[in-house]
Amino acid sequence: MFVCVVLVGNHLGYAHAIDVGEAGRFLNRQSSWLATLTTIQVIAVVIALVITSAVAGLTATLAGVGVEAVVLGGKRPARLTGELTAMEEHFRNIYLLDVATAWPHLWLRFPAEHREQVTGNRAGIRHAATLVGWGILTSAVSVIWPIAWIAVLGLVLVGIHLMRQSISAYSQTVAVLMMHHAPELASQLGFENSGRLDRAVGSKLQYYLQGDEPPAPKA
Repeated sequence: MFVCVVLVGNHLGYAHAIDVGEAGRFLNRQSSWLATLTTIQVIAVVIALVITSAVAGLTATLAGVGVEAVVLGGKRPARLTGELTAMEEHFRNIYLLDVATAWPHLWLRFPAEHREQVTGNRAGIRHAATLVGWGILTSAVSVIWPIAWIAVLGLVLVGIHLMRQSISAYSQTVAVLMMHHAPELASQLGFENSGRLDRAVGSKLQYYLQGDEPPAPKA
């Protein structure tokens, strides 16, 4: 589809940007042209299209990886990741436990179904970011064909919407698993607890997992 958009956009350009009839005639001419090729030539054209499509797909995927890294990185866009940041701050302020510190240790102890749930949420974020990546890639076509901006806006807006939903689902999943498995981890490390995460358990886990000594009690 992207290759087709590039070919049609390159033909129409700015002069015939919204000429649907000319777009149809162009595609018909290409179909007629393909009918005149030999079998070897058709195979060569198909291989070229497959390679071009694969390169475009890889480029869009890499762009999506970059988008995901920016969104989930240090300076997160609040409109997208506000719920994720709020969840992390909740654990840090209420339970004195940093999610980034505890999560790798908890992950090793998760049963398969919980890991699948988390990876499913992350896959949703990656899929949404890839849609934005396709939007970024399609923006290059808009240089020669202004109508491509419609596809760019559509891909980016849908990708952002899906990313916000996926990040929300991921935040809720992480919060539930933290509450459920953090007391288990504390018990395995020898810290007595009631089976519920509280400030005492959270602070002990935090100091232990980051390799620090807990502060001495006040006299």
